[in-house]
Amino acid sequence: MTRISLLDPSAPWRRYALFAACLLAMLGLCLSVALLSLSFGLLAVVGIVHSDWLHLWRRLRMTPQALPLLLLFLLCLVGICYPALSGLPTGKGAATAPHATAGAPIDTLGVWLDELRIKLPLLFAPLAFALLPGALTARQLRWLALAYCGTLSGVGVGNLIRYVRHKDEIDALILQSKEFPVVTGMFHIYFSLLVAFGIFWAAGYLLDKAQPRLWRWLFGGFTLILFVNLHVVAARTGLAAFWGTLGIVLLRELLLRRKFWLAVGAVLLLAVVPVAAFYGSASLQKRWQNTRTDIAAWEQGKDITHWSVSRRLAAWETALLVGARSPWVGVGPANLELAMDAQYARMPYHIAPGYQVYTHNQYLETWLAYGVPGILLLLWALLGGLRYIARRPLLLAMICTTGIAMLVEAILERQIGVSFFALFIMLLASGPAILPRQTQTTGASVLPQNRS
Repeated sequence: MTRISLLDPSAPWRRYALFAACLLAMLGLCLSVALLSLSFGLLAVVGIVHSDWLHLWRRLRMTPQALPLLLLFLLCLVGICYPALSGLPTGKGAATAPHATAGAPIDTLGVWLDELRIKLPLLFAPLAFALLPGALTARQLRWLALAYCGTLSGVGVGNLIRYVRHKDEIDALILQSKEFPVVTGMFHIYFSLLVAFGIFWAAGYLLDKAQPRLWRWLFGGFTLILFVNLHVVAARTGLAAFWGTLGIVLLRELLLRRKFWLAVGAVLLLAVVPVAAFYGSASLQKRWQNTRTDIAAWEQGKDITHWSVSRRLAAWETALLVGARSPWVGVGPANLELAMDAQYARMPYHIAPGYQVYTHNQYLETWLAYGVPGILLLLWALLGGLRYIARRPLLLAMICTTGIAMLVEAILERQIGVSFFALFIMLLASGPAILPRQTQTTGASVLPQNRS
């Protein structure tokens, strides 16, 4: 009987540790940053503690999304050198941040180290999943979906109860561009992103006729709760990500199936359901009213201190001017805020000191920090291996959801955002193609789940 070393890449404990790490991550994303950190600590052990780096390198090359994620982390690692390449003012003499204590310069080394800590999932997830491609069985994937969608639905029920009990107060917050108070304290934009993807994951099991009836009913309930929650929380980022992704997924189905009635159903779905959701959600109507007032304040040159969309528009305009001065190599992650603050001081916006916001756009954020190499790597991570992605509709839904959300939020600048991105892109890309048994010959699919 052959003994397998604990350092062997095929040692059984790695598969159990991988599943445990993913399960902790599902709960951590919804409930606790501490659980999330613990999950990626386990992924680090799986991906780093082994004895065959040549085997790992071969596996990394076979997974389209793994290499760009690792290179994004390495780019962050050398990001401390970027300011010297850009030729822009750096360090204590560059600017003073309006969010810091008056007169206190930003510690650029500290900012860089914090950026590096946040980006660690871009290192750990590719190493762990590339080492064990297809390690999770269909049953384990279903349990992960249950943990993720079930926990999110539980939080969603709490949100609905809070909204019913405090409707007038929450509606007033929405009209003032304030966030919906999610019961766990999570920022409402990231909660809406998790919910938008959760709808697709739950709907995949609901539509998969090969699943047991009880499981389909259970995931059907999750789908309904999450859909209602998305439109009650009414975060514009999550709504745009969900409806945009749904349109792309339906277009994929039309191209594969080429059926007239499917096209009619898709058009009706995208035309009728959003309108019904709008008139059925008072909070969504308040958000629309707030958005119109917000944009009007920007167009009329009014004080935009307390307006969310207007401050984003101001941030994008400011970021484009900063990026134009160093488009090829960027300014470096540690000096991005310094450069933005210095440019804000020259802009004519009516914003009170300390209320300026930074890019709120991941593409702009990456371009400003790392220049052309950074934005190319980000696009590679999202779009690399399009034919590979097209065979995995749930991976397609995840990438589209995140890619759309990145247009209005710097998703990879918070731990929950980068963890969500790195975990799911590797979880869904490293397994077998997501195809149901009844349509494997045609390639058609309605978002079913992985099968072993």
